[in-house]
Amino acid sequence: MNEELIVKPKNDVVFKTLFVKHTDLLIDFLSYALNMKKEEIANIRITNPEIMPEKYGDKFVRLDLVLLCSDGTKINVEMQNSDEGNYKERSVYNCSKMYIKDVSAGDEYADISKTVCINIVQFPLFTNAGCVCTIYPTIQETGETVTDKWKIIYFQTKKLPKDEKGGLWDWLKFFTISTEKELDIMENTLTGGVKQAVCVIRQMNADEEMQEIARMREKAKMAEYSALKKAKGEGLLEKAISTAKNLISYGVPIDIIAKSTGLSDDEVKKIQSEQ
Repeated sequence: MNEELIVKPKNDVVFKTLFVKHTDLLIDFLSYALNMKKEEIANIRITNPEIMPEKYGDKFVRLDLVLLCSDGTKINVEMQNSDEGNYKERSVYNCSKMYIKDVSAGDEYADISKTVCINIVQFPLFTNAGCVCTIYPTIQETGETVTDKWKIIYFQTKKLPKDEKGGLWDWLKFFTISTEKELDIMENTLTGGVKQAVCVIRQMNADEEMQEIARMREKAKMAEYSALKKAKGEGLLEKAISTAKNLISYGVPIDIIAKSTGLSDDEVKKIQSEQ
């Protein structure tokens, strides 16, 4: 059987629930994502463990993980499933906001805590880059690092190398599971933390309450994506109409305006008649 899973690891509420309830698995994943020993992040603390039931069906709600290490390092982990067109800018903004959080006037800049944002994206965000993309401030001309206290890591699951196995690659493949068959394969071939995570997902899939939560969240995310797509379409239409009006005022032929704006000849004629 190859049935579609209801409770999928890439569903953000499932993703957060998994790691909030099983911090040992979170530490295992982070050790590979950050290339650190587990002992270095053993005392990590989730500062936003709450998952409010009333938020499951809400649009535009982020269900990320905000973590604090014993040395003061702040880590944010987020699952992003759909390309909203502005994720690069949003992720940079979020990391920058997190970096300066808790900084007060008079504080020494050297004392600002390190911030790392991990973004697991289920679509190609950087066309010419591979699966793992790491961003930090550098001098363009020399490549010299400006600071190591601000870093964003993107994992593009659509660009997972086919031949790579173990560690980070197994975790990233785990985040793409969507069918019973894929779950079975990973459970039978993997070991360690990822295999434990697969077993947890299987248990969650057998839980009717968790199934309903996953459905509600999936429905909310689809509604959010549709709303953003509609808003973007309306914005593009407004821009096309504005361009058409300008071209009409300069006496540009209707067929050329239509080709330039993507509007139909009739739409251009209508705009012309209303001016």
